[in-house]
Amino acid sequence: MAYVTRNGFDVEHASSLLVMENLLPEIQHINGMGVTDKFTKTQDIENVTMIDVTRVLPYAPRFRKLGATNNGAWHNQVNTGYNNAPQSVHHTINVDLVYDEGVAVTRTIAESSPIQLQTIVMTQIVESAGLAINVITYAKQIEGFFENFDASGVAKDATIESQFTANSTLAPNVADSYADAFIHANSELTKGVKSIGAFVVPMRERQAFVTTDFDRIMKRQYMSNASSEATRILANGVINPFTDTVTARINEKTGYCGTYDGVDLFIMNDVVMNYVYYALGLNPDDSTDSTYATVTKLKKIRAMVVYAGATLRGIVGPTVEANVNTYYGGVYILPKLKMGVEVIAPDGIKILVDTAKFTTAEITAIKGDLQFTALDGATVKPTSAGFNDGTTN
Repeated sequence: MAYVTRNGFDVEHASSLLVMENLLPEIQHINGMGVTDKFTKTQDIENVTMIDVTRVLPYAPRFRKLGATNNGAWHNQVNTGYNNAPQSVHHTINVDLVYDEGVAVTRTIAESSPIQLQTIVMTQIVESAGLAINVITYAKQIEGFFENFDASGVAKDATIESQFTANSTLAPNVADSYADAFIHANSELTKGVKSIGAFVVPMRERQAFVTTDFDRIMKRQYMSNASSEATRILANGVINPFTDTVTARINEKTGYCGTYDGVDLFIMNDVVMNYVYYALGLNPDDSTDSTYATVTKLKKIRAMVVYAGATLRGIVGPTVEANVNTYYGGVYILPKLKMGVEVIAPDGIKILVDTAKFTTAEITAIKGDLQFTALDGATVKPTSAGFNDGTTN
């Protein structure tokens, strides 16, 4: 949509940015950390409803035994990519979001410079579309997590440690305390993610998302039982001892709130999670709604530890159209971007819940209620004929 101008001042844009700045708008799932982004350039952004991505499998070796005729059953089964490219898998992702918010360019020098124009476009997308991208990514990851379980609420793989009990005790060395539960979840990723052949899950490719309550409890534990330097690491994120890199201090725009066990922490606040529930087809505001009980169950989630290789985010664009505004000075540009998210390895997402683990009955009820929809309520029902056959990109 175009912005409304009053007396030469873009009041709608200004007010919307003011709201966004208080909702942790910037994209929290960083490429290569919380997700793996795959970019595609195209001009048919409004017509295509699927995103095709051929993704190389991470880390799995390609050796074969001397004299063997193939690389083994596991590789042969998963090599379903384009022309069976080695170690690749073809994913077709539904388009969840199309971004087409107009932005004014008031300086012709910026308009004429491709580099400056791209900077303007990307800044606009990050600041204005960041909240929606975060919501969709969270929603897909929560939905994907429950794919670890069958319709009866039983884990599909007995080796999956996918949920942990976190009690409110402040003693960090007590089993099932918040700190112990977080370290437990993180260590399960260290074991590898076998569904995609990831032998190694580096610390730098993980992110954790925590509620404000979880953040408070973790810091109380750490500050009560750790050195002043360790406290500084968690509270301020001054230095990551695992990667020996200096990171930004607490940032109100991204929700970054420190580091624990080598993993960067970001806040999942209540407003963002409210949008997430709606994106999952749930109603968090009406206690008489049939899905409200599921919202109550999901509110037990206190933290998520995610591996970038487990979540694939296809991004097409951005393309840019420029429209000369004859009524006001300058030019309006229309950056267009479409995005889809898919969890390709549910066992690469670890969820920490409060008080007690999800029962099989709770998991069954949750799985029955989850229905992914876009934020505007429109459900995308795409069709795809094949890989790069002209109907997809």
